[in-house]
Amino acid sequence: MKKNNIWTNINRKFLYTKLVEKFGPYKEWELKHTPKKNNKDYEEFCEEIAKIIGAKSGRAVSNQIDWALSTQENTIKEGHITTWLRNKHIAKEAGFIDNSLIPKAIICEY
Repeated sequence: MKKNNIWTNINRKFLYTKLVEKFGPYKEWELKHTPKKNNKDYEEFCEEIAKIIGAKSGRAVSNQIDWALSTQENTIKEGHITTWLRNKHIAKEAGFIDNSLIPKAIICEY
């Protein structure tokens, strides 16, 4: 039986749209994984998004954001390819990332 996946494209679109509204595009962030040194606002944002969409925690939300920021320059495992691609696509569509965070090619292990 397939488990219920809350990470639908609609929920990802909601996440990245709200993320850009609150913190701007990634290229304006001060740090690699958070918008600025004092990341309390970011942690609260992730917790709030988690509550709205039904994610387990704010950390689960920030994990999705990390997928959008990941370059995956090396091999990516089959189980992660869909998560990685969906986050990249929707984050770019929402204006969070640009082409500089999308590799020209990827290798997937099957």
